[in-house]
Amino acid sequence: MDSKNIEHRQEVQTNLLNTLDRINSKYCQSIVSKFKITLEDEFEGLMSVNADWICIINELFFSLHPTKIRFGVGVGNITTQIQKMNIQEMDGPAFHLARKAIEQLAKEKQKYRGNINYFKIYTHDQLKTEIMNNTLSLLSILYCSYTSRQVEILHAYMNREMN
Repeated sequence: MDSKNIEHRQEVQTNLLNTLDRINSKYCQSIVSKFKITLEDEFEGLMSVNADWICIINELFFSLHPTKIRFGVGVGNITTQIQKMNIQEMDGPAFHLARKAIEQLAKEKQKYRGNINYFKIYTHDQLKTEIMNNTLSLLSILYCSYTSRQVEILHAYMNREMN
């Protein structure tokens, strides 16, 4: 999210906080360390290996629409003690890979003069990473084509199905 250029920045920030709170409650069985804002326009969370991360990403995307956000997911180990409430005190390959994913998305934004890809995932398995990122690129293209009304309908449908 490029928060400095958002017209209604406070509204977007409030929506982000409410969305993260809702996700932390709704997916509490899958979340190891709660999602929280770490910088002005960045947030982090730690999910278990078997978490339904695509549902969480979808909920974030649809809840925050039309604000464009980028997702970097790192799959790997945590080398420090798990902190359920303070994610900034943790470290490990999962965090390094997620940062690499976000940095790659920023490079792509510069290279292609805009966001065409909103999702990037890195693992230690290059083939899995490539397959997942190709799929996520297609998902990004699909999401870019949605009208506001289509996003509204999909979001309502997803909330109904998950409740």
